[in-house]
Order: sequence, then structure tokens, then C-alpha cells
Amino acid sequence: MNANQIIRHLEDLKKEAEGHYTDDGDDEIFHQDAEALQAAIDAVKRNEIIADAINSEIANCNREIRKVDIEKAKAEERRMNYGDRRTMLMELLRTIKGGEE
Repeated sequence: MNANQIIRHLEDLKKEAEGHYTDDGDDEIFHQDAEALQAAIDAVKRNEIIADAINSEIANCNREIRKVDIEKAKAEERRMNYGDRRTMLMELLRTIKGGEE
């Protein structure tokens, strides 16, 4: 059950409690029920807002992790390219020097 379904269910219960207001003194009980249900609705909404904020931060963290992984991959590629270039230059130097190291 998601937050919207819970909120709708609580709102239905609240309307039902409000519909039971009577003139015989039971109003206070139904009024308290309606207030408690409204507090529950507000709590679910707050939790949904908090959950959304947490999900947003998780998404930010995932983006940063991917960015770091991409930067690592780029750095590794540069390292490999320079390593290959160095190897080629060393071979060229050996050839020029006649096989000396």
C-alpha cells in the first residue's frame, strides 16, 4: 500500500467519523476520532515528504558515484595511453641507440 492509498483510506475513515456527529453527547468521541485520523493523515504526508527527500539524496549520491567511476575510468584510460606511448618511445629509443638500454 503506498502513501496515497493510506491517506485516502484515512480520509474515508475521517469522513465516516465526522458523519457520526450526534446531539446525544457522543460528538466528542467522534470528534476525537476525526482529529486523530487527521493527525495520522498529516503524519503520513510528512513521512512521504521525508521519504521523497531521502530518495532525492540517494539519487544525488548515485550521480556522484557514477561521476567518480567515470573519472576513474578516464584516468585509467589516460594511464594506459601514456603507458603505451612510453613503451613505444622506449622501443624507438632502443632502436635509435642500436639496441642499448
